[in-house]
This record gives sequence, structure tokens and C-alpha cells, in this order.
Amino acid sequence: MMVLAGRMTIVVPRDHNSINVDLLARIVLHLKTLRCRGEREPATSEQPVPNGDSRRKRRFGARLAEPLTSRQSRPQIYPRVVVASRGHHRGRGFIVSTMDSWPALADRPRLVTPRVADEPPTKRADKAELLGLAFDAVTMDNAVARCLELCRASRSSQMVVTANASHLCMMRRDPELARACRAGHLTVADGMSVVWALRASGQSVPERVAGVDLMARLLAAAGVHHLRVYFLGAKAAVVTALVERCRAQYPGLEIAGFRDGYFGADDHLGIVEEIRASGAHMLFVGMPTPFKETWCERHRQRLDVSVILGVGGSFDVLAGFIRRAPLWVQSMGLEWLWRLAMEPRKLMKRYLTTNTEFIWLAGREIMARRLRPTPTAQGHM
Repeated sequence: MMVLAGRMTIVVPRDHNSINVDLLARIVLHLKTLRCRGEREPATSEQPVPNGDSRRKRRFGARLAEPLTSRQSRPQIYPRVVVASRGHHRGRGFIVSTMDSWPALADRPRLVTPRVADEPPTKRADKAELLGLAFDAVTMDNAVARCLELCRASRSSQMVVTANASHLCMMRRDPELARACRAGHLTVADGMSVVWALRASGQSVPERVAGVDLMARLLAAAGVHHLRVYFLGAKAAVVTALVERCRAQYPGLEIAGFRDGYFGADDHLGIVEEIRASGAHMLFVGMPTPFKETWCERHRQRLDVSVILGVGGSFDVLAGFIRRAPLWVQSMGLEWLWRLAMEPRKLMKRYLTTNTEFIWLAGREIMARRLRPTPTAQGHM
């Protein structure tokens, strides 16, 4: 090492040049000064923001980028892009929102591409189909809420269908029953066999909505909202006992009328006029399938009742004439076996034939749906 004229020079081997330490120190100091000055001054170049704003010129060209930054008073719509400066704007096929915070980025336009979810879906997500019947994928609470909405709406009769395996099998041989079930405003899965078949086919169903449970929930809601109900069906002693129980259990419930289910074809029009004149909000029909579905659909408009619900043998259960299966039996999907034990002569033939037919038909449809190629797979074929 040697010092010349106040400068320090380091001597290195011959294959390297001498390094001027003083000059190197000045360069480092100058770079630090520039860095500190750049931090204090606002950046003039465009800062990157979400959604590709920093790449505007590269995407759309310099001529298109300049109008986007100059016009900020109102949203500008260009092909496949929406620009907004402040607030939230919604247009057809576009969603414009300002995510930038004040004050740094609020005055800058954002580029937002159209949202795919705004496009109309090809199939409703709350529907599930099995053996030609579309089911509403709703919970018990949703079903009760929809029925109450119908009661609050204008006086137009709507039918609620509680379909089980027997309905699906009988629809194949009874065109009028099939039309009546498909015309229902709300169709729920009454039976664990239907719920299991829908789920096995890859469709989502939240839970079973049994007709007897739905009727009990609607009676309780009608008592709270002081709605009028009419009971049609079962034996005279059964329907009378049901009315007495409802009056004791639901004080706010208004009984618009009741009648047993033993009448002839000549009495149909008179019964329809009686129900119409009663001003009932809900009509519960405790009669067998397919009569209750076809009769209700045939006279639906003339009845002028907001909610028409066919409940089969629910009158006997709620009136206390038939014991309901325990909850653990219901959860296992064996309520049909319990009912068979309660009424073997009445249900033996029906269960042996319809259950076997349903297993065959539902199994065949499940396999067809499972083996059906998906749209993505079809596109690669």
C-alpha cells in the first residue's frame, strides 16, 4: 500500500487494475442520495394495482389507455371491459366496483372483466330429477316458508306434492297422475328411498320432507299467523278427532271446515263450492294416491285455496289413531317397515310390488346417470 497526494491507492496483483477507494465511496454516496430522493418524490410511473391495471398499455395499446385515464366522470364501457372511477355500478353482463383505497388509487380507473356468474344458468340448482319428476331441493324450513309466502300472495291455488316411491311407480301407468304431480308448484321428497336414489345419482337433496311432518309444521305456523285451514279426508271419527286436537294444540288456528273422505262423484262440485266459500288459506287432503293428486289438480283453480297439500294417511297419525314410527326408525329409512307392521293387510301387496319396482327403475336410472359422460369428457372425444 502507498499514499500519493493525499489519495490512498491499493496495489493489487498485476492481472488487476488499482481500485480508487475514494472514487468508489463517492459512487456509493451518490447512489444512496438518488435512492433517498426517489423515496421522497411521488412515483410518476404507473403503479401496479389488482386486476391487471398496470398492464393496460400492453393489453389495449397506448391510444386506448389514454382515454381510460382521462375520462373518470362516468363509467366507460369498451369491448369486454368496464372502467369505473368511484362507487359501484352494475350493468348488464358487467360488474364495476372500486376496490382502491383513498386517496392514492381512488382516482384511477379499474378494469373489470364480465363475471361469468351473471350468465343465466342452464339448469336450476335447486331442482333434482328422478324417474321423470322434478323435486325441489329444499329443507323443511324452506318448504314451510314457501307455503306461507303463497298464503300471503294473491289468491291463486297452488298444489304441494309430497312424492314417494309409490308415486314414481304409479306415474308410469297413470298419465293423469303424472300430469298432476308435474303441475305441482312445490314437489318434495317424501321418503328416504327417494332421497337416497337422488343422492346416489349425483344430485343434491338436503333432507327428507315428509308429508305428515310438513302438515304438522304448517298447522303450527297457521296458528301463529291466524290462517284458515280446511280438512278433507279419512273417516268421520278421524277427521273430527283431528279438528279437536288442532283446536286444543293451536289456539290461533281457524278451522274453515272439515269433511270426511267418503263421498261419490256427484258430490264433487258441491264439496268444491263448500271449500271455496270457506275462504281457507290451506286445504289438507287426507286421501289415497292417485285420487288426491288428480282430484286436487282437476279442481285446483275452482277451489281458490292458496296451498293445497295431499297428505295421505297423515290424518290418522296426527289424530292419534296410528302410532308414528320412532325417530331412530325414521332416520334409518325404515318407516315403511313400521307402517307395514301397523297395517299389514292394507300395505303388504303395495310394498312388495312398488318397492321392488322402484328399486329396479331407480337403480337403472342411477347407473345411466353415473355412466353418462360429462360435457368435458365429450369435448375431448
